[in-house]
Amino acid sequence: MKKKQHKTSFDHLLQTHHPFLQHIMTKLDELQTLNHRVMSFLDKKYHEHCQVCNLRDGILVLGVDAPTWGTLLRFECPTLLSHLRKIPSLAGIIKIDIKVLPPEPMEENIPPRRMKKLSPQAINFYKNLAHTCEDPSLQKILFRIASHGEDAAF
Repeated sequence: MKKKQHKTSFDHLLQTHHPFLQHIMTKLDELQTLNHRVMSFLDKKYHEHCQVCNLRDGILVLGVDAPTWGTLLRFECPTLLSHLRKIPSLAGIIKIDIKVLPPEPMEENIPPRRMKKLSPQAINFYKNLAHTCEDPSLQKILFRIASHGEDAAF
């Protein structure tokens, strides 16, 4: 049986040649090409730490991953600007802005905390408390606490 395709799915947007999506894809291609050109004029030490973020209204925006790289790159801007202006399609660049990009979140592999095994008295206490509680959500939480054993983690 064929799966019904929703009109808002990404596949549908790609197949229908949605004008806004086409504009975004074109802009991404242009920025990628521009990034390759910019990197061809920069020393290799910048390649891992710098990328083209945007080109709008004659302003080329370069993103760096740390303020240190931004400072170093600022010294390269006049030379880079003169190289880029020699390319006819980029002759309109009037300025280079450098922005420090926020760091990408790191995955944390922190093991879950283990709680101590509840004593039989504590289990009875939480169960009795749950039975007297009128709030269903709080009652559910209290029963859950009472059910925790040695291998429970928070």
